[in-house]
Amino acid sequence: IGDFMGPRIALLSPGHDAVLRAGDLVALYAEFLPAADGTAPDMETVGVRVRKGLRGKDLTEWMKPYVAGTALRVPAVDFLGHGEFWFELDVLDEQGRMGEVAFRVTFRIELRDALRRDGGM
Repeated sequence: IGDFMGPRIALLSPGHDAVLRAGDLVALYAEFLPAADGTAPDMETVGVRVRKGLRGKDLTEWMKPYVAGTALRVPAVDFLGHGEFWFELDVLDEQGRMGEVAFRVTFRIELRDALRRDGGM
């Protein structure tokens, strides 16, 4: 653990290394917990980013309406596309120390779905 002292982030959904079918709806739910010394997270500083390959996008402004209390609750959304996406969440505590979590979600196309889109066999 070293000298990590910032707030903690508990990822509740979709979970680390989730594998879903392309087109599945995904809910994002995370709780922002106090630092080990009890210092509260500053929810005004929550940051959310997503990356696929080398391309990334900052989703922070889009996610702000879903911050309530000390949680981020994004209802089920449909991701357009497939592949491996890396998400990063971070927050500062009231002393300016950062807490962060990164997780991967993979959206796979199932063969039968791909055949259906291409006209089948």
